[in-house]
Amino acid sequence: MPPPTYYLREYEPEEYTYKTKQEYNKNKIISSKWFGIYHVISKESKDWREDKSITLSISKDSIIYEIAGYQIYQKYLLTGKEVDNKLLLSYSKYLDGSESAILEKTKDFGNIYFDGKKYLWESPYLDFYYDNKQYILNKVQ
Repeated sequence: MPPPTYYLREYEPEEYTYKTKQEYNKNKIISSKWFGIYHVISKESKDWREDKSITLSISKDSIIYEIAGYQIYQKYLLTGKEVDNKLLLSYSKYLDGSESAILEKTKDFGNIYFDGKKYLWESPYLDFYYDNKQYILNKVQ
């Protein structure tokens, strides 16, 4: 008898892959406290070309990173691992938009933690683009 399979959403609702129970259990299951949609709160700029929308969508099936703005669009599948009340993020695969040359230097998307008042994201990947060391996340769902 073959082992049970689990269907996991890739990046569109109608696209699924399946994994055997053994493969599924190799992945760390993260706590539901991280589930939701997060937006990066960015500083105000007078130049509209500097406006970027960064979204992290975290569910039991996937972690999707998406950035959109002037001359940039990236959508990546990330992996997550919960360690010491932080969610550690790593690049997994390209989904849409443009691939970044920065991925050759780091696949480390950093960690998210809750400081008691707000969600903070420290991301070596984003640090290549911006001069922040911490990004405030607004949890919308």
